[in-house]
Amino acid sequence: RADAAAGDAAVTRLVKAPFRWLRAVLAETSAAAVERWPALEPRFIAAGRAMARRSRGGGGLYWFAQDALMKRLRWSGNRYREVRIKGVRMIVDITDGTGRHPYFYATPYEKAVTDAIVTALKRGDVFIDVGAHLGYFSTLAAHVVGPAGRVIAVEPHADSHLALNAMLERNHVTAIVETVSLALAESAGDVVLHTNDEHPSHSTIEPKYSRMRTAM
Repeated sequence: RADAAAGDAAVTRLVKAPFRWLRAVLAETSAAAVERWPALEPRFIAAGRAMARRSRGGGGLYWFAQDALMKRLRWSGNRYREVRIKGVRMIVDITDGTGRHPYFYATPYEKAVTDAIVTALKRGDVFIDVGAHLGYFSTLAAHVVGPAGRVIAVEPHADSHLALNAMLERNHVTAIVETVSLALAESAGDVVLHTNDEHPSHSTIEPKYSRMRTAM
């Protein structure tokens, strides 16, 4: 029975291999074309969203094409785009998850949190973003609370902190947001920040509670 199951799995892999190869080729070809001719980007997104609505396979191809394009944009540095989130215009890094969903799918990143920020905050309020990462929530909150309000963005990861400041500058909200390069804990003291360069948003001072603990 075990041999039969292994044989079935091997046959399945052989059958799927050509489709995976074709998907990879289509994804890379699409990404290369969009990078070379940026005017194609809106059409790429419109077609991709339509494919994702119609079928799981089409949605998968669109996702992998995004991955290929995102890698190219990281390399070139052409990674920022303007999006509208709950009526707020923001410039986001579309090669990061916080910007990927608003740009490629027109859906907010972590919708429940995004909705809470937009509905709970008002002009002049104070918002504290613990683990601000690249600044998606801090930037959104800054637009909501306005010049009379205040946002404090806490981000200990060095690279993420640099990207956070860059995003705030791009969105012209540096006068509203104060960034703090520290990790927050229950008590004062020196701690070790466990980082994961591939997923800096999962950096933590308590790795045993992290979803990324096996990669740290």
